[in-house]
Amino acid sequence: AAAAAAGAAGAAATQPSEGRVEHFDLVCTKEYTVGRSRRCKIRVGHDSPQPYISSQHFRIFYKVKFSPRVSAAAPMPGDEPRLQPYIEDMSQNGTYIDGTLIGRGFTQELHDGARIDLVF
Repeated sequence: AAAAAAGAAGAAATQPSEGRVEHFDLVCTKEYTVGRSRRCKIRVGHDSPQPYISSQHFRIFYKVKFSPRVSAAAPMPGDEPRLQPYIEDMSQNGTYIDGTLIGRGFTQELHDGARIDLVF
């Protein structure tokens, strides 16, 4: 299985069968598609003899998220909007975050240190 540890600023992909780790710096103003296809920003599994990783396995994107306000009074520290990373599963074989299946077509928030597993 290939795995990646994702955060708001970067990710590392591991391909245990090949014993190598690749690091990717992610920019929060861009969207990243991960998979076998040449159209993907991050390619994994493209040189594998069996294509268990989908051509477009998942995508990472960012949205502006606002903190919930407790009252309409003066803003509190931390009320500022921030960019939140999300992951969308686009695969046939499954994408897992910290061991939990996302499910094809579903989106989940990403947090620093989250582990992304591509099942094949």
